[in-house]
Amino acid sequence: KPQISNLFRGSINGLPVFNVEVPVFDEQKRIRHVLIMSFQAAFIADVLSEVTLDPQWLTGVTDSNGIILARSQKQDDYVGKPLPPELFEQTKHAGGVYPATNIAGERVLRASVRSERAPWFVSATVPRDRAQEPYNRSLSFAVLLVTMALILGGALAYIFARLMARPLDKAILAAAAVGRGEDVQFTRTSLAEANVLIATLEKASKDLTERAQ
Repeated sequence: KPQISNLFRGSINGLPVFNVEVPVFDEQKRIRHVLIMSFQAAFIADVLSEVTLDPQWLTGVTDSNGIILARSQKQDDYVGKPLPPELFEQTKHAGGVYPATNIAGERVLRASVRSERAPWFVSATVPRDRAQEPYNRSLSFAVLLVTMALILGGALAYIFARLMARPLDKAILAAAAVGRGEDVQFTRTSLAEANVLIATLEKASKDLTERAQ
């Protein structure tokens, strides 16, 4: 069957390369030859760089030995270097998106998938801080909304308290006047309950005066 190799150094030019090997059959379906073609690892890096992503995103290809074969950024600095053991184990076994520390020691969010045609792993990473920016913005906005709601609620509570305090003060003064045997004159306020109370006190003061007479 056709197969694709892992990364190795070319014997002639010393560059990082990989082979694509295809069997050649004769009329009796017997393998007579193997057609081998070598590609430089930079070929895969060129493919990765053609994918339009945010500059903070990084894509890469790692062979089955954990050796970096290609990267969308800084290809020459990292090609041929092994992934840290812990990161390589995550690459092989972790599913979905997972937190990790990349080869440069940066905290990232990473997702990996095994290639269907080569013994390679294709990964995409983004700095964790970059990935959390939308969440942080949403959190800040939510905190701002809650703060504004508390301030507005407190202001409204103060206003309504003042609106209620004045009518109740008038009702208290009316009650005190009744206690002193004085006549109470009804004055309408903005609070219906206070109006009922003042009207009742006015009537009570008149009744007391009549009884006293």
